[in-house]
Amino acid sequence: PPDTLLLRNQEIECYISLRALPWRIRDGKVIIATSEPDEALRAWADARYPHAWEWAVTSPFDIRRTIERM
Repeated sequence: PPDTLLLRNQEIECYISLRALPWRIRDGKVIIATSEPDEALRAWADARYPHAWEWAVTSPFDIRRTIERM
């Protein structure tokens, strides 16, 4: 499960549209779980975690299920 301190209820719609969410912090970087890494997600991540994030690719089902449990 994700680190709940990273999740923001006001960003749920954003998580859904990007098919991504902040998952954990590892070595000082936010790990963003996503099913579709793309430029829109890169821009979103850079705006929130400048130079301190990386992707972890997972299934769309895992992203949806995690958002539904928020």
